[in-house]
Amino acid sequence: MKLTWRDIDSFLKKPPAHIKAILVYGPDTGLIAERVQMLAKTQVADVNDPFSVSALDADNVASDKALLVDEASAISMFGGKRLVKVAGVTDKTAVSIKHYLQNAPAESFVLCDGGDLGARSALRLLFEKSENAAALPCYADDAKGASMVIRNMLRDQQFTIENDALSYLAEQTAGNRLRLRSEIDKLMVYMGDDKRITLAHALANTGNIEDESIDDLVYALGDRNFAEAEASYKRLLQEGVAPIQVTRACTSHFRRLHQVLSFIAQGASIDDAMKSLTPIVFFKLEPRFRAQLNRWNMPALARAIDAVQKLESACKKTGSPVESLISHSFYDISRAA
Repeated sequence: MKLTWRDIDSFLKKPPAHIKAILVYGPDTGLIAERVQMLAKTQVADVNDPFSVSALDADNVASDKALLVDEASAISMFGGKRLVKVAGVTDKTAVSIKHYLQNAPAESFVLCDGGDLGARSALRLLFEKSENAAALPCYADDAKGASMVIRNMLRDQQFTIENDALSYLAEQTAGNRLRLRSEIDKLMVYMGDDKRITLAHALANTGNIEDESIDDLVYALGDRNFAEAEASYKRLLQEGVAPIQVTRACTSHFRRLHQVLSFIAQGASIDDAMKSLTPIVFFKLEPRFRAQLNRWNMPALARAIDAVQKLESACKKTGSPVESLISHSFYDISRAA
């Protein structure tokens, strides 16, 4: 099933019952992460329940055709649907996913995310042409699209925004849904009980200082330097940065590393693979980004992405010891093989 932009909103709220697998792909890694989470919540009551949800590495799925069917066939402890997530899928996984689609257990659902797969991609074509699967594209927002998302986010929380403030924020965040949501979440926290946002508020709450501080954290974590990552996180806390903004920035960074390694695995050069990123890596950070490509492999990055997503869900629970949760998670990620 090939989805067009007109179909996407209704599909995200309630995928058709006959759909057994969805591929979420495209250049906007933040939007991919957002839609994967939305779709997961349509299938299971608790996306962090290990008895209902499992994550597989794309390379393992590609090398073992039966693995996906076996994992999807596992019976959940308390009944209900079985959700299997596969991050970083490429054309190498097409054969195994086709086998699953031909043998999909009744109470199963497979959720895959990939990079910017071309129109001739065997995997993308499989999802587009299969009756029981769907391909969901995630293309970067332009300023108009970003404006709509911002306005909807603010309206849902009873905020209003002046036109010049909206235009400024849209221009700053267009093309990166993850950054857009992080900036608007941060702005709403900053506003408190004041529900009308002006350009002065928008200017006061966005800028390079916090972006650089968050870059310090995510790159320290990518360097596997726990001490530096923890120190950066404490500085961000003092600056009033929301923990969710931190977790989403980490998810985005690991997804970007995963995307580049995925392109390299398909035969692209490092330079060409890095050009696939939107936005491109800031030139001052490019040497560290390249070095991290040698420190990580795709399975380890998939595990790191899953760990940060679980961390974000845990941080959202009322009464959670957020600082302790983040510290322990960062330690585990920096030490993981």
